[in-house]
Amino acid sequence: MNPPDEPFDSTSISLLARVRDNDPPAWTRLHHIYRPLVVRWVACRFDRLQSEHDDIVQEVFVSVHRAIGNFRRDRPDDSFRGWLRTITHNKIVDAQRRRRDRPRAVGGSHSRDIEDDRPVDLSADEAEEVMEICRRAADIMRTDFEERTWKAFWLTRVEGREVDDVARELGMTATSVRTYRARVLARLKAELGDLEPGI
Repeated sequence: MNPPDEPFDSTSISLLARVRDNDPPAWTRLHHIYRPLVVRWVACRFDRLQSEHDDIVQEVFVSVHRAIGNFRRDRPDDSFRGWLRTITHNKIVDAQRRRRDRPRAVGGSHSRDIEDDRPVDLSADEAEEVMEICRRAADIMRTDFEERTWKAFWLTRVEGREVDDVARELGMTATSVRTYRARVLARLKAELGDLEPGI
């Protein structure tokens, strides 16, 4: 038996396009998907300034909101994640500059909290970042699919189980499992736009 067709409102337009169109649910999704990544980038560089983490993360997303209309993929290696990393880098540098410009107490534990002028390094494991983003996006989209469709995807792509085993467990053909899985992956790709689903 062939899987039923499942219509989706947003498969034809990516999450970023909906954010550009000032769609509040799209903004909420983007924030939910990418905020943990920005938090990690900030924490990697600002490990001694925990009190400023939230402010920097908020500044990043304010900048994204203001500038999302300017984001372009002019070159093959342009990506939203790279653009977001650049904004985060700039906000970290701004915070370091503000910190340097403040009057400083001499000695004591405060002196150890002063950031030095080391370059900001936001490099990370690319595959890990893509996986995190895809998992968060998939988590948001789970309710958009019938339970069997979701299980076929999750069990084969995320848990790495064999298609035939999942087909037996879910009482469907292996072809149906592959079709359901492909449907969720296509939706993920449409949702994320610039990322090939890493899961």
